[in-house]
Amino acid sequence: MEFYSDSACTIKVGTLKEYPYVIMGLTSKLYGTSNQINVNATYTITYMKGTETFTGFANGYTAPSQFSRITSVQALPVSNNLASSVTDTETFLGWYKDAAFTDGPITSIATNTIVQNLTLYGKFISINEVPTAQGVTFKYDSADSPSESTFKVGHTLTATPYFTNNSTQTSFLGTISSWKWYYGEGESWTAIADSEVTNTDTSPALDTTPATSSIKLRPAYAGKKIKVELVQKYTITDTDSNGGWEIAENISDGTAVAGKTKSTTTPADNSVALGTLNVNDIAVKYTTTTVIGQSITNNFAIDTGSAKDANTTSWTYPTSDITVTYVGTEDVAPNSSATGNYQIKFSRAGYNDETVSKSAFVNVKAEAPDVSGALVNDPTRIEYGKIAFAITGKTLTYRTTEWEYSTNGGTSWTAVTTSGTSAEITKPSQLHVRTKVIGTENSEGYVAPSEKVAVSIDDDSNVGTKVVIGSVTVGHNSDASTPAMGDTLTANAVSAIEGQGIKIGVGIGTITWVWKADGTAIHTEENTTSITSTYQLANVGTCYNKAITVEAQYHYLAAGEASLIAGEKNITKDKGAGTVGKGNLTNNSYTLSYFGGHPSPVGQSLASNKLSFVSGTMTNKLNNVVLSSMSGATFSFADGAVVPEVTGNVDVTAHITGYKDITFSVQIIAMPVAPNPSQTAGNTNPLISRDVTKIPHGAILFVNGGDGIQLSDIEYCYAEDLQSGSDTAIDETPAENYHPIPVNQPLFNKGNTYFGNKTSIYIRYKATEYKQASLPTRIDLYSDESADYVNIGTRKTTITISVAAESTIQLSASGTTLTASGMKSGASCTWFVDDVQVEGATGSSYTLNRTLTGVYAVRVESINDQGEKISATATVTVQ
Repeated sequence: MEFYSDSACTIKVGTLKEYPYVIMGLTSKLYGTSNQINVNATYTITYMKGTETFTGFANGYTAPSQFSRITSVQALPVSNNLASSVTDTETFLGWYKDAAFTDGPITSIATNTIVQNLTLYGKFISINEVPTAQGVTFKYDSADSPSESTFKVGHTLTATPYFTNNSTQTSFLGTISSWKWYYGEGESWTAIADSEVTNTDTSPALDTTPATSSIKLRPAYAGKKIKVELVQKYTITDTDSNGGWEIAENISDGTAVAGKTKSTTTPADNSVALGTLNVNDIAVKYTTTTVIGQSITNNFAIDTGSAKDANTTSWTYPTSDITVTYVGTEDVAPNSSATGNYQIKFSRAGYNDETVSKSAFVNVKAEAPDVSGALVNDPTRIEYGKIAFAITGKTLTYRTTEWEYSTNGGTSWTAVTTSGTSAEITKPSQLHVRTKVIGTENSEGYVAPSEKVAVSIDDDSNVGTKVVIGSVTVGHNSDASTPAMGDTLTANAVSAIEGQGIKIGVGIGTITWVWKADGTAIHTEENTTSITSTYQLANVGTCYNKAITVEAQYHYLAAGEASLIAGEKNITKDKGAGTVGKGNLTNNSYTLSYFGGHPSPVGQSLASNKLSFVSGTMTNKLNNVVLSSMSGATFSFADGAVVPEVTGNVDVTAHITGYKDITFSVQIIAMPVAPNPSQTAGNTNPLISRDVTKIPHGAILFVNGGDGIQLSDIEYCYAEDLQSGSDTAIDETPAENYHPIPVNQPLFNKGNTYFGNKTSIYIRYKATEYKQASLPTRIDLYSDESADYVNIGTRKTTITISVAAESTIQLSASGTTLTASGMKSGASCTWFVDDVQVEGATGSSYTLNRTLTGVYAVRVESINDQGEKISATATVTVQ
């Protein structure tokens, strides 16, 4: 017998036998758990399109809606089972178990494979996606099928895909995954950047607008051909007569399924033509200054503005991309700077040349002058070695009396005078003349100076021969009326014409300079062409306190040589500079040390023989080193100069022959005078207390303010702590061997031994921020052999101990030492004073500080023979 879950007996249930069995090691499941399967269950099928239930089945067709474990579904709905309202616009691609279309497609349900309700999601794409794109058609701007004659830089090229339908190119309305454009020819193609490409309608849609891709034809494409490749998103193949499809989804960088260059639909010779430039907003300038009347040359450049693409005004090009060429042929420079119109050609790669008329301002300059006969040709009337211009009646090429000259190659210019013969000028090594400027540069009417023209100077015909030496001047760089050591003396030869320096040189004459001190030559410069001589007063032995003079011995050329005028061949002129006085010194960090850097007692007289050299120099005005050690100078302090109260600088004066005294600072390290409390053999020292019966035996006690000395100002050192243990080394004792003096506290000898008969200690003033410590002073501690001590304490320390009777530890005293007894042998004690544990005190005895007076509670802890802690507490009185 068979069982069905529906009245039509199509969904069979309950006829399969189930046999449970157990596998060792696995965990069994109880009946009624979540794994239970009802063998009689019936499951439903729900069909979805997106988020809504699918209802688009064909009339008369009923889609399977139920199944069981043992009932198969032979065929799920296919494309032929769908209504025409669906298939007219969409292509059915199958049923999937998930909305993301990753699990499927499925076409049937086998028995015993699914045991739950089933939701199926139908996958559809636009019917426009089904064809395969075969190629593209091109539009040029908005024109279909452009010819190569209009294929031009700056215009827009648009590609549209198509497929073949009954031998007709029909627009492809599906989705394009990617576009790729190229420019080139033959086997060489260059990809165009994606940023240059504009794509439209790339998303799936049920409209009739095809996807397109556009580029602007850039200058780089000029002379090249264009092609484009595309990849459509889906490739779909009809697999059976029931509407089954096989679909492949191409990725954006997949193999192109269609790719055509423009040559497939237009003539083969379709290279991109050169574009058209728009140069309307460009202003040009003429970059050179030209001579009036000369031809305009190719010296134009862009001044402002930029070139644009005539079709795409958003494309502008910097001036560096544009070549400017003057193409005019008959233009000449105006008579003065002015604006004119000129034919200019503009060139840029990828574009046809553009030739237009542009206005430009042209700066002009005068024609170079004719300088023949420019100089006076009468040398006997011109001062020796000078020249003069002769321009009266002179007609220049461009403008009369508008000259200027330069003697330094054109670095600077001087106007030529125009009244008769020009003023004389010293013959230069070179001479140039030019026409002067007119107007203001870059302004209408401006005429720039002409090119410079060299003027020939003839020594025989136009260089003056009238000359004589008149005097010698001498000066120095000192403010005083007479020179001083370290000064520089400067002498000048002056011509007979007052205020004019004498002109000398090759073929003219020379000077021998002689400097003298008290009539003896000290420096000579022979046959020089310089009219100036300098001498530095540096050597004290040669110059100091001596009268300096200088002679200029002028040597003419021999008679008849170079048209020399009649007269003496040699003329000597001299000048006195005065007697050399003391010069000034500078202290370049010259440093001395006083007493080798040791401290000196305050108030002690300062002595120059305690000065020593450290480093540095003293120099004069010439920066010559005058002093670099102690040798060569004497030093002195001011009268009555003493060591200051605090460490600081004191002036010392250096005396050096030939120079003024110089004063500088020397650091003096101050220290207090050693303390000097009065003391005698009977020890009347007011610093030491004599009330010995109140001072512990063997101790001393300092008294504050004794003999006016405050204990806070001094420190002490035991005699045995002196450096080397001798009085002769007391100055070298380390600072750490000195100690502050306790106020109102007894002082015991080092090592807690009694001060012996006549024992010494040392005291000194402490170091401060501004002083070093003083030298120490020895204090002898006397005792009278036939009597009691007079300054060493005699009070005996007594200790009284009171211990509770029940204590198991007993305490006893010997001197200042406490001893515990009654503990386990070898036991360690722990000592407490005032219930504060004494660090390190673990023995059976403990010595009190003998300056410790008063009543104290002492507790000792130990361990007895039974291992128990025992203790004793005592009251200790120290007197």
